[in-house]
Amino acid sequence: MYESLFKSWMKEKESEALQSLDEDFYQKLNRYLNGLKRELKRKEEPPIRLELLKEEYKNSVYIAGRLIHRRIGKILESVLEGRKIPLETLTKEEKEIGVNANKLVEAITELKRRLFKEGHKAVAKPTVIRLLQRIPEIVGVDMEIYGPFEAEDVAVLPEENARALIKRGAAKEIEYRK
Repeated sequence: MYESLFKSWMKEKESEALQSLDEDFYQKLNRYLNGLKRELKRKEEPPIRLELLKEEYKNSVYIAGRLIHRRIGKILESVLEGRKIPLETLTKEEKEIGVNANKLVEAITELKRRLFKEGHKAVAKPTVIRLLQRIPEIVGVDMEIYGPFEAEDVAVLPEENARALIKRGAAKEIEYRK
């Protein structure tokens, strides 16, 4: 099982796409880790064997944690990018997360569709500004993320956002000729 766990982790690490795992992967992993724990409790094992088992257990737990973290990260990244999760790549335990993630993608897509219906979509005129102070990330009227900005940065923002920053003294408009 250690080899399978390690290979799965390496494949997940090296690929941008979510890699397919057997549906019962985590169940097998759980049995393997419990088996190692049982062996570690046996006193009749030679000390060197116990030390090797301890290292194998420690490494397996670490790799399993990194694998899970990477897979969940890819699922969340897919949601943020508006991509559905291919449920066939998930384990039994991950499927519920995948189903809920896909529902979230659908809800976000529907929200965007309603906000930006043809005919109602506001076209944001770009405005060039110079920032006078540090500004954290902002969400523009066009639903894009801008920033963070430092003092003296030059930025192009939708006019409505630029005007709000200028009004509160955080930016100055830069006049330019086209």
